[in-house]
Amino acid sequence: MSGNLGEFARGRSSVGDALPCSVRMSHVSFSYGESTVLVDANLRVEQGEACMIVGENGAGKSTLLKVMLGALSPATGSAELFGASASSFRDWRRIGYVPQRIAGTYERFPATVREVVAANRYAVRKGFPPRSENDNAAVEQALDDVGMSRFAKRLIGELSGGQMQRVFLARALVNRPDLLVLDEPTSGMDVDAVESFASLLRDITAARERSVVVVTHDTRRLSGLPARILRLESGVFEECEGSASDRRACVPEREA
Repeated sequence: MSGNLGEFARGRSSVGDALPCSVRMSHVSFSYGESTVLVDANLRVEQGEACMIVGENGAGKSTLLKVMLGALSPATGSAELFGASASSFRDWRRIGYVPQRIAGTYERFPATVREVVAANRYAVRKGFPPRSENDNAAVEQALDDVGMSRFAKRLIGELSGGQMQRVFLARALVNRPDLLVLDEPTSGMDVDAVESFASLLRDITAARERSVVVVTHDTRRLSGLPARILRLESGVFEECEGSASDRRACVPEREA
């Protein structure tokens, strides 16, 4: 991996500097019918802060992300991104998102690694003009920073799960977002791929120059990330002390 990751870490917008709070969820409750998922949940992620949200499968972590990013509306409370309501937020170049279960979706996708990463540059441009020199440079830098430059011409479906996850991290980073959101980033990876990916995440979170939210149940394999740790259980947050692998010593998260 290149030592230039700091270039992306320093690539915040001036607007981001003026709005230090990247994510704020206040007294959020959400249910699917009679099944309650979130109960009076509060979350605040400052600009430059890394936050790991942990919990068992089915704890509601993916639902939490959907509310956070405005895809679902809370039954009560509010969700904000950079001070704006998440439901009306439109400045998506400021957010880099890596969803879970990528590999199965792209295994037959007829595009190269470079093309997949470059597609995200349209978020910062109007219409669909040819890629500029700046676009190409941003793509090459993103691939270099995640150690995937030599795979740039390979079809995305020819990659392993770990390699594909790195490519989609590059895709999320290519616009130098203020907020990076990762949903179960190690899902489907083998041990070696997880360690390589975790090392990359440690570099990103240690920089403390962009906000990072990692949602996972894989606390053991992602231990050591320099991140604030919250556990989602029974619809509420508990803040945990110690390392990402320590699920004890948790206290309820309070609204600031």
